[in-house]
Amino acid sequence: MRGEEGDDVVTGAGETVAEVVPPPEEGELVKDPRYPLKVVYCPECTRPLEFCEYGEDYAACLQTLSEKMPDIFKELNLSLDMAKDVEKKKQKRGGKAQKEKQAKKVEVAASEPKIEVQLVTEGKRSKTRISGFPTFDIKVNEAKKILAKKLGAGCTLEGNVIILQGDNVDYLVENLPKLWSNISADAIEEL
Repeated sequence: MRGEEGDDVVTGAGETVAEVVPPPEEGELVKDPRYPLKVVYCPECTRPLEFCEYGEDYAACLQTLSEKMPDIFKELNLSLDMAKDVEKKKQKRGGKAQKEKQAKKVEVAASEPKIEVQLVTEGKRSKTRISGFPTFDIKVNEAKKILAKKLGAGCTLEGNVIILQGDNVDYLVENLPKLWSNISADAIEEL
């Protein structure tokens, strides 16, 4: 049935479907009868219920909903088995390829000790990063002092990494085996 402005539209079964809202006049604010929205939040993850599946622990959200809000749990046709389906669909960070690369890196690192020499540029300045001295039983602090004297450059430590001011990669690749006899030329990796 068609209603007039301000009337309710009634179906043949006698149910009220919607209120007919008159068109707004120019410059008048429109009041939408659907607002304010009433959003139900999950007590576990504090997201709206529609977004629980994107959280860290969907199974915990479903469990909490089934215990604390059983009427909403049934209304949304949820089941505790749904969390298993979502976990299968979720992509893990990095994927399979990343895990394989990391496993190979760990194998290589465990098999051969290496000294890694890397040039890092920050704007106009360049720095040389050297790591791997502990794998050759060389004290990092002593290595830092020796390199700073030989190169006449500023030198700092960040954990087990020595940072030298300037581009010293070529010098280090050539002279590290001369300075420490237990480091072979093959053990130096230029990144």
